[in-house]
Amino acid sequence: MWTETARHLLLQLVQLRQLTIDGFLFVVESEPDDYWNWIEQGIYFSDFATIRRFASREVTCIDAGAWVGAYTLYASKLYKHVHAIEPDPVAFQILTNNLTANQIDNVSLYECALMDYAGLTKIGSTILGCSCTRESCHLNSVTVPCTTLRKFCKTIPNPLFIKMDVEGAEAHILQDWEFFAERKPDLMLSTHLEWWKEGGSDGHGEYETISKVGRLYRHAFNPCGDKTDFNVEYGDVVFSDKKSEDASKEARQPSPNGVEKVIQ
Repeated sequence: MWTETARHLLLQLVQLRQLTIDGFLFVVESEPDDYWNWIEQGIYFSDFATIRRFASREVTCIDAGAWVGAYTLYASKLYKHVHAIEPDPVAFQILTNNLTANQIDNVSLYECALMDYAGLTKIGSTILGCSCTRESCHLNSVTVPCTTLRKFCKTIPNPLFIKMDVEGAEAHILQDWEFFAERKPDLMLSTHLEWWKEGGSDGHGEYETISKVGRLYRHAFNPCGDKTDFNVEYGDVVFSDKKSEDASKEARQPSPNGVEKVIQ
């Protein structure tokens, strides 16, 4: 664990800043500064509340689309273990730096994408490292390894909580609806109609794929905990067999510090 003196020295030596999420203090790279400010202003409060709601030291969290690591850092304080997946090479380096700076020992990092097949895929963005690197964009494209959620989770035990924000690839991943029927992870899902359309789709096929998975669960609600009917809207949704008010809201104690890095 960093001492307060060591923390201040680290902040001075490199471009880092402090970040507080729900009472937990972290050290992160100074950029993206606007995103860190939005977090501290409470703009993403409902997302963090959902992560906390399902938290337990018996549950493993998968952060699919970890980006620069805000949700990964927070989940590391609440869950047994966090598996953070990020294919964008620029974002992955920031993610790695942020996890290393906080000496967290219950996070594994994976520089790959989730898709509906295992192999290689191309992703791109107007600026690599931004939050919207995706398969449907061909600007500044890079080839990255990819795998399926089923293969990724093969050695990861239940119970699972999955936060999935993968910039349009969610419909590819959720084609394996049998995985969700078998494993029944609590799922916090972001959908991206604009990226489906960018790829040439009208969104109806993707919508039906996600709805098929949603129908496997007893409850669908938005990150604020309000019951929702995903059949009539796009956007962020949580699928669970737990009622939103029944899911655990207890934030657990921080775990020991350090970081494990796994490159696939």
